[in-house]
Amino acid sequence: MESFLDSAFCHVIASPLLTGKLRTFVLEAQNTFIPDVLRRYYDDILFYQVRPDNGSVWQQTLRHLSLQGCIRKASPKIDTQPFQYDVLPTSRHTRFVELHGSEANPDDICCTIKTVAIDSHPPYEALSYTWGSSNRSSVIRCNNSTLPVTNNLEQALQRLKPRGNNSRMLWIDAISINQDDPEERSSQVQFMRDIFHSADRVLIWIGEEQDHDAEALALAQKLTQLSIAQAQNANKDLVSAGLPPRGSPDWQALEALYLRKIFSRVWCIQEIAVAQKATIICGGISAPWDHLIGSLKILDTFKLFYQTRIADRGLLGLAEPRLSSTSTTLQDIIRFAWSWEATDPRDKIYALLGLASDRADSGIVPDYTSSVAALYKKVTIYHLQKYGFEFLELAGDTSLRRVDRLPSWCPDWSNFTWYNIDKCDPTVRHDIYHDSRDGTKPTLKLSPDQDALFVQGKIIDEVKTASVQRYIRPSGVTLVNVPIISNMISPIGKRIRWLRWQTWEKTALSLKVYPTGEELLSVYSQVLVAGSQEHRDQFNKFASDISAPANFSTEEVNAEDPKWFYRCFRRNELNVFEAGEGLQDADNSEKGAETLAACLYADEVENWSENRRLITTEKGYLGMGPITARAGDQICSLAGTKNPFLLRKVKKKYHLIGVSYVHGIHPDDVPPDELSEICIL
Repeated sequence: MESFLDSAFCHVIASPLLTGKLRTFVLEAQNTFIPDVLRRYYDDILFYQVRPDNGSVWQQTLRHLSLQGCIRKASPKIDTQPFQYDVLPTSRHTRFVELHGSEANPDDICCTIKTVAIDSHPPYEALSYTWGSSNRSSVIRCNNSTLPVTNNLEQALQRLKPRGNNSRMLWIDAISINQDDPEERSSQVQFMRDIFHSADRVLIWIGEEQDHDAEALALAQKLTQLSIAQAQNANKDLVSAGLPPRGSPDWQALEALYLRKIFSRVWCIQEIAVAQKATIICGGISAPWDHLIGSLKILDTFKLFYQTRIADRGLLGLAEPRLSSTSTTLQDIIRFAWSWEATDPRDKIYALLGLASDRADSGIVPDYTSSVAALYKKVTIYHLQKYGFEFLELAGDTSLRRVDRLPSWCPDWSNFTWYNIDKCDPTVRHDIYHDSRDGTKPTLKLSPDQDALFVQGKIIDEVKTASVQRYIRPSGVTLVNVPIISNMISPIGKRIRWLRWQTWEKTALSLKVYPTGEELLSVYSQVLVAGSQEHRDQFNKFASDISAPANFSTEEVNAEDPKWFYRCFRRNELNVFEAGEGLQDADNSEKGAETLAACLYADEVENWSENRRLITTEKGYLGMGPITARAGDQICSLAGTKNPFLLRKVKKKYHLIGVSYVHGIHPDDVPPDELSEICIL
């Protein structure tokens, strides 16, 4: 029996089986850290035959497998003892990773881990990346011992490894922090802002290079270098501004960069927001972060999203000044980061604390020994005490939740799907208890175990019908992100949504008479956008840039009439959801205004109706409720809030289903003396 070590330090035993003059080796992995690449090719390399009289043939076979991507050449000098972390001297110490180059063994990853006081650190770079799979299936060499890491980190280190025998100093969370020590993680996470802010440069590893990535980064740079005149012309004609035409693979590649997995990772927000300098690393190419985020700013400022068919999925938010503002509160940042993802649900809070100006006041300190439910409850109670019950607009039905034992009045930040109607502008914080009817401070009353919340409120109506709604926006990488599948299902999805809105229109018009006396189509057009007027404001802002938009065959432009936007939306039908099919006609004086109105309104319809249900009430009102709303849910006015909430009765208590929009119902109209105590579990 012979044995060897591959570069992932996984013991492989070669058992000889005599078959005539040839010998067959059965390869068996004898280590728990089996590299994905070895596992993937395991069946292909299970049996290999070599001549017993020629040992070099065995080594040649190994080299052949290495070239095929199965395993790498043996490295017999490596110590196979696992790396052992020493206890950090103080909480203000951390570990830096000195990554070594090697001319003799260019495929090996070798580093030295050094413990240093944070306040007297050497020059270093900090790595921002996504773990990908939590399975640490790759192994690197640290202080002459082995340390398992994720495959994505191993790829990043291969790309970052300096040439020759040089070295570079890095800070990498998966190595610098003992991930198996909850107390150390809790302590080190408190200084993540300082670590990334103090780095000479933040390296943003977005993964290996894919088709057209180089062209996409070049396009991003070109966008940032456009003059104002060129950018304005690009809104009408991309080619005249020196940009690729609509539908070019370069635009698709640029969008693919925006959609890289790292840009949905919640830790990425702080790491980039506080960086003094940041560089994108994409396989073997690199580019300044300013090029990528700057290109998004240009697309947004000059309204080129429609022309380029690029959709912003939230990355543009990283350019917002409030992320690095000293006045940004925890409420601001957790609203902003709702749809960003974290491997550990507690990081939906801990990853953002460093950006919050009120982190000291909140009393929230990273503690990985605490349960997710306990943390989320503590965050909710802090905000209810500071801002009042309007913070309940972030909470929702427990049937959509991932965290066990979480009260319905606590938001579940581990759920990346935004499923509530939050009418509050996330850039504007609420003054403390500004909605209290009598100007006094509502009392926060909790049960001794802090599982039940007692509020003052009144049941004002009941849900009569709730539309069928099964569509939930997927998060992360799914099949719909695969172009060939997306191209097939996109038209189907658009038609399904269009049929849904047509069905909702029939429901609205079936009411016949509305309690407020308003025209039903006008009511429905406002319910579809939950009463928002942003589309109207945007239209009025952009209208001056459109040449002579005035007349249509049946009516004139009337941006003050909600029905006009809805009718433009109906006339343009499915085309408004194909990015680029809208504003391309903006120059056409005959249809420019209508097309613009349809696109702006469609954006809001998509935003406000997605993951929600159309509801009718027993008193004849029409509204939009959470995706879990159903007939029999109680519509309630709660003290200190502006929007009605849906509650579901559980014996004599209630579960909070979520905030709703019911056209014509104003909770502020309920007199204070008609309120009574309601218990929400």
